[in-house]
Amino acid sequence: MAGHMDFINIFKHILKRMFLIGRIISKLLICSIFYFASLTSAVDAINLPVVEDAFHFNARLKNPDTLLLTWQISDRCYLYQHKFKLASLNPGVTLGSPLFPKGEIKQDVLFGEVEVYRHHVALEVPVQRAN
Repeated sequence: MAGHMDFINIFKHILKRMFLIGRIISKLLICSIFYFASLTSAVDAINLPVVEDAFHFNARLKNPDTLLLTWQISDRCYLYQHKFKLASLNPGVTLGSPLFPKGEIKQDVLFGEVEVYRHHVALEVPVQRAN
């Protein structure tokens, strides 16, 4: 019977330890939640504009064979050159490779060394029409 009581005491001791460890983990999780919530608040505090306000887009034909695409870019914002993707929604029109102006070289945390555009960028895009 003494061996049985020792086992129960050891089991109670283990449960107490697990309870204490659980409380410590719970407190760490709560601290982590507050930490990440404060980071989210810090990002919200930056108050970045919405896309429609940050980038004003315009498109027009420069001539029958060239499309001119322009963006007015708000302060604190920029466009990545490598993220431009252009496609025609008209099956009878094919877009050529855009002519990119020289941008600013930037060391980006996510993409490494990249070329970006600030304030304004204009792209000339060759257009081919099916006969």
